[in-house]
Amino acid sequence: MVSEREKLVCARLRAFRDFLDIPRSRFAVALGYGTERIASYEAGRAPIRYEVFRAASVRYHLSPQWLATGAASPKLWGPFDDSPFIESVTPRSLFTAVYDRFIA
Repeated sequence: MVSEREKLVCARLRAFRDFLDIPRSRFAVALGYGTERIASYEAGRAPIRYEVFRAASVRYHLSPQWLATGAASPKLWGPFDDSPFIESVTPRSLFTAVYDRFIA
């Protein structure tokens, strides 16, 4: 079961892709994921993992604050610097858990 908070984060991922005006297939390939996986995130069927956010930040400069809360701009001037804590993040960590623990 995906929480309401996770569903809002998922909706913002979709809104970000729409903001970039690129098709889901191109977005998925650029992030290194399958189209169905991205569709599952965007539809709120699965919570977004931190690694997906990280890929979107590196490629498209997605803002973690905006993805988590909807506040500020969706796009940063460059990739988000997670070097102070990335070694503490496991591959299956959820974006919201990492945001709450290290970014907020």
